[in-house]
Amino acid sequence: MSYTYPEALTALESVLNDFSKIMRGTAHVPVRVVCDIYAKTASVTWTTYEARVNMPVRAANAVMTQAEFEDWVSYGLHELGHPTHTDQSVWQAACTSGHSRLLNALEDVRMEAAVIASGSVPNARAVLSRLIARKVAEARVAKWKPNARREFGWTACVLGRAANGYTIDPADLAWIKSEIKPGSTVASVLAWTLPALAACSSTQDCLTLAERVAAALAAPSNAPMPINPNPGADTNPGAGEGDEGEGDEGDEGEDTDGGEGVSENELEGEGDDEAAPEGEDKGAGEGAGEGAGEGGEDSPGEDEGAGEAPKGPQGPPNGEGEGAGKGGTGHGDGSTSDEAPVISEKDLAEHDLAPQGEAMDGHKPGASAEKSVIDILRSGVMKDQPKREENRDGTARLGVRAQTLRDAASRASKQRALLARALRANETDDREGGRKAGRLDKGALTRAMAGSTNVFAKREIQEGFDTDVCVLLDASGSMAGNNMHAALEVGLVVAQAAGSVGAACTTEIFNSQGYIRAGALASRRLPNPADYGALVNGANGGTPLSAHMARVAVNQAKRAPHKRRVVFVITDGQCDYGPATLKRMATYLEQSCGVVLAHVSIGTPVSGCFRAEVCVPHGVPLAKVGLDHFVKVIQAI
Repeated sequence: MSYTYPEALTALESVLNDFSKIMRGTAHVPVRVVCDIYAKTASVTWTTYEARVNMPVRAANAVMTQAEFEDWVSYGLHELGHPTHTDQSVWQAACTSGHSRLLNALEDVRMEAAVIASGSVPNARAVLSRLIARKVAEARVAKWKPNARREFGWTACVLGRAANGYTIDPADLAWIKSEIKPGSTVASVLAWTLPALAACSSTQDCLTLAERVAAALAAPSNAPMPINPNPGADTNPGAGEGDEGEGDEGDEGEDTDGGEGVSENELEGEGDDEAAPEGEDKGAGEGAGEGAGEGGEDSPGEDEGAGEAPKGPQGPPNGEGEGAGKGGTGHGDGSTSDEAPVISEKDLAEHDLAPQGEAMDGHKPGASAEKSVIDILRSGVMKDQPKREENRDGTARLGVRAQTLRDAASRASKQRALLARALRANETDDREGGRKAGRLDKGALTRAMAGSTNVFAKREIQEGFDTDVCVLLDASGSMAGNNMHAALEVGLVVAQAAGSVGAACTTEIFNSQGYIRAGALASRRLPNPADYGALVNGANGGTPLSAHMARVAVNQAKRAPHKRRVVFVITDGQCDYGPATLKRMATYLEQSCGVVLAHVSIGTPVSGCFRAEVCVPHGVPLAKVGLDHFVKVIQAI
């Protein structure tokens, strides 16, 4: 089973709301899963009214497998641990003081332990173990250096989880321990950090510990390292960030995770809010996420700071030898940049333990348009019901407007016939006898014995087809008058063609106030011109084409999954969401829903948004040009 990204987000939101009810009990608030164009991974922010899980933007038609979705549910479990067990005021204080990344790495370990101990989610340890184990394996491939000071957060969060009984591959744990050199700063600081972390019972305890660790990592490389440092005392030189020359770009973040592996934050990822205690580090020195909680402050989820697993290419530095880039590849003996003091969060490697946005962020073209597509597909407009026509006379007799439409439609007999032939055909089974080649015709055996050679036959079976057609007509204010009349004329002809062969057809007009349907949904009968005449004066408002196109196509795919599906669109201008969103929406609907879109624009072209589009200049009969275009599209299927 697989899901498109909008479907996965909607399903994840439902699962997380169930988690929240179980984990928080009477403190449960609605959980909203939203896309953020600046989020690289997931993060969480919360208030007394709602919890918001910020997810990265991916292509709307990106397919997520069942296994990947299960991982995302694990991320969600991790994210919701923060509203349940993390003190938001302490987290915000850490963001202000510049300790958010280290706090995130340490708090992730304590918070997950609290989730497991609560017993609210019986398989929490197994679920989170599987996730961290996979991220550790990825970190090794990404050349994570556990002995580098700048990777301390990730190293501590992995070993902290291992100490809490997580199931991590013994070979990976052995490798981590072998990489940490005796006498190095990381080894010395870990010696007292892990026991202290196990004793932490609150977010404040983790912040106090994070401040001690930060002071130790900032010590010069030639300073002696106390064996049992007092709180706040510096330990050995810090390992980690060398010159920025060869380090990974993404290493800016103060990721307390080491290297590119998985970081605790990965469960929370980076969102666009300032940073949630666990999530994706937003960048070095930024502190935590951009807008935790209602006050826009950082909240655990998108941590800019500690505890994030490496983000793909951004994890541990790739430099080698002396002078290697940030986080170099040295062994922590002071001969390489591994022992460079970590002065600020900028010096800590950036890591994630959360789903990533596939290189789409707010600084890259298309992110906003892709977010709009996702938001539309998850919005309430997808379930909107048609409005009742206020202009309908309430009688069955044909009015003047309807009579005019019927007379105009009668002049398009050729296009109507071609459309009807292309919309539906029954299966045929033809047999041709008297051939000199083919299969032997049993009925011609007597002639064969008499020496005839024309005793073979050929059978041809042609599969029938049925088409579900939707006609979507722009009814914005600019369509008032002749344009509206011409568009309804085309809609009537298409409906007549479909009705003549029993194909399902739905005709709707739409604008920013909603939509009105002419006749019934998926009607197989000949249309009543009165239904169309009642809509002539319905033009008003804007043109939210992307939203209504999505509503029509998605519902059509659910209603007629085994038929050919076609949506004919007529507008006279641009979509309110912009051409970039319209193009991406059209691509999504064709690829994910399997619909064929054909667009006709009146006067103002919408170039490049549809694969099948044509512009009708003002003064040119819309019925002829538009219907010819629709016929070609249908015949090409």
